[in-house]
Amino acid sequence: MANCRRRCASAQPLRTPGATLTAIRALRRKVPRSTFSSLPVTAATASTSARRSTSGWHWPQPQRGASQDHLAARVAEADFTSDTAYLGLGIGRRYALGAQTSLTPSVRVDYSWIKDDAYTEKGAGVLNLDVDSRSTEALVISVDGKLEHRLSERASLLANLGVGYDTINERASVTAAFVGAPGAAFVTRGLELEPWLVRGGLGAVFRTGGVEITGRYDAEYRESFINQTASVKARWTF
Repeated sequence: MANCRRRCASAQPLRTPGATLTAIRALRRKVPRSTFSSLPVTAATASTSARRSTSGWHWPQPQRGASQDHLAARVAEADFTSDTAYLGLGIGRRYALGAQTSLTPSVRVDYSWIKDDAYTEKGAGVLNLDVDSRSTEALVISVDGKLEHRLSERASLLANLGVGYDTINERASVTAAFVGAPGAAFVTRGLELEPWLVRGGLGAVFRTGGVEITGRYDAEYRESFINQTASVKARWTF
């Protein structure tokens, strides 16, 4: 379940729902994925991370002699659900570089799918958005190298680096309409990204008894966008 908030500026009174608008809106979304910008609707999302972007709407300045309407800030909110699916397959081989160091090159294929349910915002009257459901998928073929150095029987250091290619490289889009003008739906398209990506990470493993604890920092770079993840994983043997 995700929460979406955006701040609107609307003229009082609101006379024409379909009037021409030229923008200031802030959209905050806690589920990641594709970033949309420089278009009437802006959305920001990431697979494991949260992001923010700004865009929106404001009324044009009135002409000389026209009545002056006061602007009133409104906040539109919505809750929606995202479903995700992931499938990965890889093959690698370990090579010893020394008594305590090893290198494991590998080839991987990873498929991911994310679907956002449709939702309708509340709190901004006719400026609320009615957003259609949407889905995004990726199929990434990658080559990676993992380096492991054993400090002792209990502790190891890890490092990995690799490149990948998204064979689908789908340009994300979202269809929405203002509640006050339901027949005037518009489509906002995401940025056209390069299919190539680079990813790497550092980590450490500590083993004691039947417990293995792994801490990692990972990053993925793709044409001016970077996704960063910090994680701690514990595994018990029984």
